Amino acid sequence: MGQAQAKRDWNRGAPWRGAVLGTLVERQSYPYEIANRLKHLLGPDAGLEPPDLYPIVARLERDGLIEVVERVREPGQRQARIVYRATPAGARAFDDWIRTGSRPSPRRGELLTKLAVARPGDIPALLEQLAEAEEHLLALLESADDLELAFPDGSWQQLIVDAQRDHALAHWQAELRAIGSIRRRLETFEGRERARSR
Repeated sequence: MGQAQAKRDWNRGAPWRGAVLGTLVERQSYPYEIANRLKHLLGPDAGLEPPDLYPIVARLERDGLIEVVERVREPGQRQARIVYRATPAGARAFDDWIRTGSRPSPRRGELLTKLAVARPGDIPALLEQLAEAEEHLLALLESADDLELAFPDGSWQQLIVDAQRDHALAHWQAELRAIGSIRRRLETFEGRERARSR
């Protein structure tokens, strides 16, 4: 598989792969510990369990983004624990992922996942993505006002369309509020870091 194809495939499943890679850029680890760290960073309802990590880790290793550091067999264990670290290509892929725009989504936001594994130096890229996400959401909200009725008013189909539209509008408005709050916190943090470094 070519390098460009591998990068496209890697970016396609971004949030979990990026989060796993981010923890390994920070320090070497093994899948069970990575899952626990991500649950701590993202909250217990993140929907990630240690068994979920094995296919992600296998894919990252196959793509040359992580590598085995050591195999540790504890007394009484049937299998050795495999410890991984990010390769230089993995560190670059993580940086690319952090700096690539994140679209708002009804699933756990990719941006929140990036924020959990980002470093203070990544704040400018995250702020840029927040601005893009705000712009995207505002365009969605504006276009929603222009939607024409697709079905006769009062029909079952129109009820469904209206319900979906109302749900989308509420979600986009909530996303906008959350993005604004995250942006303000990042700007405050960045300002404090600049003042501290003077």
